[in-house]
Amino acid sequence: SPSDLACLTGGIDRPLAAGAVLPIEVSSAIPGSTGLDLELEAVDPSIVKVSGNELTAMAPGRSALLAVADDDLAVDLTHIWVMEPTRISIHRTDAAAGAIVTGPVELLVGDELNLDLVAYANGTRLTGRLAGQWSTSSDALSVLRDGSISSRRLVARTAGTSEVAVVWGQHHSSITVEVQP
Repeated sequence: SPSDLACLTGGIDRPLAAGAVLPIEVSSAIPGSTGLDLELEAVDPSIVKVSGNELTAMAPGRSALLAVADDDLAVDLTHIWVMEPTRISIHRTDAAAGAIVTGPVELLVGDELNLDLVAYANGTRLTGRLAGQWSTSSDALSVLRDGSISSRRLVARTAGTSEVAVVWGQHHSSITVEVQP
């Protein structure tokens, strides 16, 4: 009915990568009221751990997440599925957001390119932020942290070619960047 409580969990739109962290947003809406203060609780913390406004994927599997009010009353639930990644890739997060970067990228000195590390389980894109280790093969580029553990901003410093690599666990992905004068 129009006066029913509605719980909204933002950011859970696909399976979560095992080992990843996912910031979440939980809110409630009751027409004509301010809503309830809610916290999420994982039914199986060996699959997913809740810490404040973040989920940490502990191991592959499924778990319910309960939206719990101050009086320990579960008012809603959602399910989360954690999958083990089978590969990682580098994605753009700028104007071409979401596009996988595959071939050589050309930049001019002073240009910037925003990238994100994304996990896949076979053909399924997973969600969550991964703390990969980023590196470059030359001083032509600087790799700067850009707001989250999985995002980086490349800054073209000098003319040259550089291999940008990211390693997460046993997975590796890289791209070639050519900086033009």
